[in-house]
Amino acid sequence: MKVTALITAYNCERFIGEAVDSALAQDYAGPLEVLVIDDGSTDGTAAALEARHDTARACGAAARHLRVIHQPNAGYVAATERGVAEARGELIALLDGDDAWPADKLTKQVQALGSAGLLYGDMTVIDAQGEVLDTSWLGDVTPPCTLADWLHGNAATSSSIVVRTELARRWCPIPVPFPDWYFAIRAMQESEVVYLPEPRTLYRFHGENMSLGSSGTKRAAQLRETLVLQRWFLRRYGGEWAEFDAFQAFALELQRVEESPFTRLVPVTARDRQLAREDVARGEFVRALAADPWCQGARRLDSTM
Repeated sequence: MKVTALITAYNCERFIGEAVDSALAQDYAGPLEVLVIDDGSTDGTAAALEARHDTARACGAAARHLRVIHQPNAGYVAATERGVAEARGELIALLDGDDAWPADKLTKQVQALGSAGLLYGDMTVIDAQGEVLDTSWLGDVTPPCTLADWLHGNAATSSSIVVRTELARRWCPIPVPFPDWYFAIRAMQESEVVYLPEPRTLYRFHGENMSLGSSGTKRAAQLRETLVLQRWFLRRYGGEWAEFDAFQAFALELQRVEESPFTRLVPVTARDRQLAREDVARGEFVRALAADPWCQGARRLDSTM
């Protein structure tokens, strides 16, 4: 089965070479395409990729192919969508440009995938120099099973994911800020999600990460994006109060991070308020609150409003 190792990169000059090398060095016996989407990097990322491209050509490995696509900066979601569209493999294995894989990552994960739509794994957290900060990020956490579980937090970090290409394409365009989290929930809804603790992906924590370890204004921005994702799923699939509890938990954290009870959590339009009233009339209170978290009719469980 052919696999596309999809690497998205933006200003990853320091780490992109190691990410590409770790993909090319996989001991996977099947055909492997390493596809890099350079999302308009302005540092030395392009030069580092060209050096790796020359090395790959010189090696002449028939089952290995490195392909680099440069595009104007469009953001992480757009870069992921481009990679999904361009992938030539039946499976896509996501890899961020600042992370790396152990050599047996694909061999073990493809074997464990079975008939499932998506597989994810644990991570070892390393610093910019490659020193281990945490051997197991997930530890003995029970894998999420329900929509409520998944909305309370994303366990499927991108560089650990293998997903079926046909499914990823069907789920595009990606309507929320977190492709990995979105793919995992969609796979849970339509197929099966497998968790494989070993081998562990090397997740690099270097102070400029998009998600894990962020703080201050960056954490506030991440929380706002989380509310966007939760709201999208709640509007379409929500029905349990445990699912809305996840939204409230992140909303309260956003208020704490911004140190203000007057923080505007999500934009609510006149159309959103109308949808909420319609949902209340149908008794769909969780969906109503996803449209308008301040909808009093839904908060009082009153369908007469």
